[in-house]
Amino acid sequence: MIMLCYSFAEIAASAPIFWRSFKQVYHSIKFEYQSWSARRAGHTLTDTRAPEDVTLDDPAPPHEQVPVWAWTGGLALSVLGTILVGKFSFDMDVGISILALIFAFIFSFIGVQSAGTTDVNPVGIIAKASQLVIGGVTKGQGVDIKIAQTTNLIAGSIAGQAASHGVDMTGDLKTGHLLRSAPKAQFWAQVLGSVIGIWLSVGLFVLFAEAYPCIIDLEIDCEAFGMPAVAAWRSVAIAVTSPSLPIHPTSGYTAIALGIVSVLTVLLKYTVIPQRYHVWVPNWNAIGLGFVVPQVYYPFAMVIGAHVAYWWAAKRAKSWEIWGFALAAGLVAGEGMAGVLTALLTIVKADGGVYGSPVACPENNYCG
Repeated sequence: MIMLCYSFAEIAASAPIFWRSFKQVYHSIKFEYQSWSARRAGHTLTDTRAPEDVTLDDPAPPHEQVPVWAWTGGLALSVLGTILVGKFSFDMDVGISILALIFAFIFSFIGVQSAGTTDVNPVGIIAKASQLVIGGVTKGQGVDIKIAQTTNLIAGSIAGQAASHGVDMTGDLKTGHLLRSAPKAQFWAQVLGSVIGIWLSVGLFVLFAEAYPCIIDLEIDCEAFGMPAVAAWRSVAIAVTSPSLPIHPTSGYTAIALGIVSVLTVLLKYTVIPQRYHVWVPNWNAIGLGFVVPQVYYPFAMVIGAHVAYWWAAKRAKSWEIWGFALAAGLVAGEGMAGVLTALLTIVKADGGVYGSPVACPENNYCG
């Protein structure tokens, strides 16, 4: 509730930028239509420039930009594939799939604009709003609760993951722009990476499910690691599809109160608190994240990393700019690769539970 309210409040504070972006999209579509009409009629296109308040300079020359046929064709195939997979693999209603795709577009637009202007990427949270709507739709249709929960998760994932990838790709394009890379080259690199990543992702899921059966079996406790994001999606799916809300009233009151406080914080930030003091305004997304992440080592790692980065940047700003982010990315990637290696060792019965030491580990457990 905190993260949802805070994200929407930050987005509302950026409403003028969203309005400008929608106007730019409208004028871009209008220009393309007029260009097509003029070519079809054999005429020369007259001046169709948009008003100055909605134009943005594109630094990439036309021959470096992504062809219209490429992204429109890919969009059509993606939409068709999503509908077919949803129908035949998960028995999703076609109308619900289309509704999820509409949410995907809206959330992608909001996510990109919000991440670009406020450095807050709320799509993982506001996608829960799609779960609320889809839950209402399935209830109105009288769908069986198990099918409704599956539909709710898949539809929410379509909206949330599409928005998340939209934000990630925009960040990649920004990096490429700073490196003077052609958008068209980045586009095809993304397509190639996606083709490879699809199979790699499935393989990694099978690997981890084999090493840790608790991932696909709720009867088994996950002692090796927790999955807070999974728990959040599951909890929302259960809540919005249950006949009655399975939340204690006092918990609901507390969530509403904290949500109101987070909205008031954003309101004060943009109306009363001077710009120079904004750095001291609490980020309620971080606070809300603390409620849903049960592991202690995540906040410890964040605190240690933040202090190292702060002092490094303060004492050696130039070397921090060169090596800081690369080192952080390497640490993140290294932990992920270590997780894959640990999963392989678990499958072959050579993990810490077999050859490791129980020193300093909880009783009747091991530090896996």
